[in-house]
Amino acid sequence: MQINIHSPFEQILETINGLNRTNNSWARDLRKASLISARTLPMPETKSEDWRCLNPRHLFPQNTLNLTSEEITCTQFVSWINETNKLEEESWQNTNEVQVLPIWQAFDNFPQLAKKYFQKDQHQKDLSCALIGTLSTGGAYIHLANEANLEHPLHVCHRVNNNLEDKDNFFALHTFVQAQANSRGTVIESFTDESQDLLVHSLLEIDLEDGAQLTYIVLSDWSENTKNLAHIYVNLGENASLKLIFVGLGGSLTKVFFNEDLQNSHSNTEIYGIIGADHQQVFDVNTFVHHHVAHSQSNVLFSCALSGQSHSVFSGNILVEEAALYTDAYQKNKNLLLSPKAKAESMPKLEIKADDVRCTHGASFTNYDPEQIFYLQSRGLSENQAKQLIVSGFFSEIIEKAEDETISNWLAYHLTENFNQNN
Repeated sequence: MQINIHSPFEQILETINGLNRTNNSWARDLRKASLISARTLPMPETKSEDWRCLNPRHLFPQNTLNLTSEEITCTQFVSWINETNKLEEESWQNTNEVQVLPIWQAFDNFPQLAKKYFQKDQHQKDLSCALIGTLSTGGAYIHLANEANLEHPLHVCHRVNNNLEDKDNFFALHTFVQAQANSRGTVIESFTDESQDLLVHSLLEIDLEDGAQLTYIVLSDWSENTKNLAHIYVNLGENASLKLIFVGLGGSLTKVFFNEDLQNSHSNTEIYGIIGADHQQVFDVNTFVHHHVAHSQSNVLFSCALSGQSHSVFSGNILVEEAALYTDAYQKNKNLLLSPKAKAESMPKLEIKADDVRCTHGASFTNYDPEQIFYLQSRGLSENQAKQLIVSGFFSEIIEKAEDETISNWLAYHLTENFNQNN
């Protein structure tokens, strides 16, 4: 389907209503409200702190768009077969404890979600999210019921479909992860495509109720020419705990916003990032952790390994409100430069309004040591194998955070494949 966001309003409204796969009025109302916002909200500017290192026009559609769709598959990780470097998976069937549905079907089956969906301010205040609300054709609803306990990690794979001959392909998706009280599990979402020209805008929302514990892993493995603008919003209940691991490998240009609200005591969030970039890839990451109340914890660690002429930007901010006593917050950005033309920028920030807190931040930049390469080559490794071993060690701290051998091996496999393809 082709669409031009600047066409006459009524014409676009009729077109986007054709995107609805549900008869519920809330879907039409949402698209209409989002369309109004998308036509009135300004384009982000480089003078904005969030966009000072990247021209936003590279990530926003300008002309007629070819809207694309996706295929969603859901499996369970069972084990990793080391002898053949192969993952053993089982197909997934929805149960009373855990459900995975296309987003449109979820809002059709669970009308109560519409109210929660409409209450999100970002749907109308941010241009990208307004475009997603208007043009969304994909996404998933992942629901863990009260007291649910996932025995195996759940893998939700998104594969974007589009005509490789088309230009200006655009894909918008919204994923909503809801973990109810005292549920536990590991959810992996991976995103792939085979496009020659694709722009992706994605909105991932994670809502954990009291006592929920979730490990959520995002593998961003787009094709080499894909541009991706992603927003991840997190809300944690009391005693809730989230471990979020973002793995960025593919795509030519990636911009990711992480926004985490800690509005309940004894909530804990961990954000880990792995960036493996080569050639002229650009990764620009913004993390914002907002501590509102006392007794909450956060930990942010992003590790970037850069080759070729790739470029990474990390901007991290921790805001501790006056009432957020006894906050324990930490953030760090580690950078490994494997090429003299690779570039890394790091801007960790703290804004502390409360006393009696423990907040620290840091950044490190390391060039690979030629003597290490020489030593490993003297032990029979090629130069590429030696570099791969160094990169694997650099990322091992975060890979181990998965605390699951199958997932750790799966992540290590993707990192190795990415390294081999680029070298």
